[in-house]
Amino acid sequence: MIKIRIQGKISDIKKYVRLLKADNRLDLISVSEIYNNKGSERFKHLYMDVDYKVKGGKKVG
Repeated sequence: MIKIRIQGKISDIKKYVRLLKADNRLDLISVSEIYNNKGSERFKHLYMDVDYKVKGGKKVG
């Protein structure tokens, strides 16, 4: 499992989360809410825990 922080405009963050969810090799274990960045009104961030999906007892990828 890896932990990812995605930062950008809200529309871009949502787009990339959708793309990662659609990837059949990945399992999004958790996705946080979108947080404000300190000192920036324009950019936000969120955190994700991601792992490879397991098929037949083996990790895909």
